[in-house]
Formats: sequence, structure tokens, C-alpha cells
Amino acid sequence: MNILFTGFYFDGWHGSMIHICEIAEYLSSQGHHCYCASVSITDEIIQFAQNNGLELYLPQNLPLNITYDIVWAYHFPILGYLISCKLKYKKIHIGCLSSFVPLELPPLFYNECSLLSAMSEETKEKLVKKYKIPANKIYVLKNLLPDCFAFHSFSSRCSLKKIIVVLTLIYSIFCNLSSCMEETD
Repeated sequence: MNILFTGFYFDGWHGSMIHICEIAEYLSSQGHHCYCASVSITDEIIQFAQNNGLELYLPQNLPLNITYDIVWAYHFPILGYLISCKLKYKKIHIGCLSSFVPLELPPLFYNECSLLSAMSEETKEKLVKKYKIPANKIYVLKNLLPDCFAFHSFSSRCSLKKIIVVLTLIYSIFCNLSSCMEETD
């Protein structure tokens, strides 16, 4: 089978990039041909992906003369672009990595897809509650981390004196904060 993944960032060791590479590694070991369309790709990640049986392309360079048996789409703006370019496919699997980051939400046309999956029960619950997607339409695809990662005990080599918290959702936090402040004035 020809399997196409979409992932926005292939320019560093992002969770979605590693997730896609792990799936592609397994599928290519089973004889399937795996492709990925991404808008941001680095040479280091190209080599890593190729070692995992995954061919990376910028969306505008993706071979469109192929009928993809499965399109496994994360970060849906790429999927919308490819469909507008007359992408040929048999089935679309929409993967929702998070219900908190807009880029990782399912597209509005999720109902027309073959499968909608969420990475956790928490994500599924949020999609049902906040976005009114019927629970029976969402399949929970468990995180692919090996069990040893979850049960490994880590010991610190030093004691922490300071810690920094980096917020990737800072804009939405400030918007929410400003609206709350306006309400209390």
C-alpha cells in the first residue's frame, strides 16, 4: 500500500514527527511505501525519516500521480491544501494529537473521513465536550511510547535551584486573562 502522512513540522524532534516516523517504520517493515508531506523539513530529519522508511516532501513537491491507499493526516491545513491539488486517495484517517492546540484539532470535514482518532481519552473527552463530536466517531489510538518509558524511575544528579516554565500557548492565555480582567473592572 501507499500511505501518506501529513505533519506540519519535520525540523526538529517534535512529538508528532517521532510519532509519524515510528508508525512509518513499522508499516514500511511490513512492505508498505510511506510518504509524508510537511511544510518545514531539515536535512537531519530527512535522514532520520529515511532510516525509518519514510520519504519526506514539501506539499508542493509530493507525487500526485500516486493513489494513496491511506492518508494519515495530522495538522490538517496540509491535508486541505493537498485535496485542493487533486490528491488521489482511498481513505483518510484524521489523527488528533491534542485538543488544546488549534493546529492539532480535526478539520471541519472530519465527518467525511474514514477514521478520526485521538491520542488519549482526555483528548477524546475534550473533542466531545467542546467541539460536540460524537464519542462513537472517535477512536483512541494509545500513545506509542514503550511501557518502559512510563515505569522508568529517574534519579536527579543535582538539586534544582531554579526552574523555568515555557508556555507555548502564551497568546491564548493572555487573551483569556485579559477578558477575565475586563469582567472584574
